[in-house]
Amino acid sequence: MAKGNKYWTGNKGKIWINDTNYAECYKAEMKRTNTFEEISDSEGNGMVQIPIGYSIAGTITLRKVGNEEILKALKEDKNGELEINVIIKEENPLTGEMERVKYIDVTVDEFPLSQYEKRAVTEIELPLKARDYEVLQ
Repeated sequence: MAKGNKYWTGNKGKIWINDTNYAECYKAEMKRTNTFEEISDSEGNGMVQIPIGYSIAGTITLRKVGNEEILKALKEDKNGELEINVIIKEENPLTGEMERVKYIDVTVDEFPLSQYEKRAVTEIELPLKARDYEVLQ
């Protein structure tokens, strides 16, 4: 096996939004940021970090074609009441090893109502936040 073949690539990534597979989503990233409260260390001069929770945020980037269903639902959701769950799957094409994470109670912070550029494929970046996540695989 060539050394370069062991690395994960985005070629076999997939995304589901409310159980619908979106083939034209070509980029996804979600990050967990831990939140701490700092208190003085009773045994020294330093600080101790006490974990108090985390936040989850990221982006997905879609091409407009093939994603009309979710884009229409986002346009029609004027009150931010659309219930969204997102599953992101990554797969190593050589080994078949997979990672799947479900993001729960996702909100879309910003959504372009109209967007086009002459002689360019329309790509829509959606900034997301989630209440929680579950590692599926």
